[in-house]
Amino acid sequence: AKLFLLATLKFATRDPQGMGIEYEGGRPGWNDANNGLPGMLGAGMPETFELKALIQYLVRVAKKYNRDFAVPEEIGQLFGAINGNLTSLEGFKEKTTRQNDVPWEFFSYWNNVSTAREIYREQT
Repeated sequence: AKLFLLATLKFATRDPQGMGIEYEGGRPGWNDANNGLPGMLGAGMPETFELKALIQYLVRVAKKYNRDFAVPEEIGQLFGAINGNLTSLEGFKEKTTRQNDVPWEFFSYWNNVSTAREIYREQT
């Protein structure tokens, strides 16, 4: 359940394009030693690859042991918000014309999930 919680929170902290994990200054995990370029870009790809590996591990373990596990209600609500908003992106294929353009659908997803993440933080 702890790794599920970690994966859910990391997934909820992806940037609007869904590419990198947002850097949040003043929070655990913020890398003050390297805050120049990442601070300007605001998100990191290495953390996204670590998240992908974590999710793949969780899927393998879930398939292998096929057991239920309990999670706190707050993380269940956050997971539900993420899943519901991901469902709204199904079939979306618009390409951006510039690197800095974020399609409205991606921004809306990010905004909704970020709001759910902040609600989770207030509750815990």
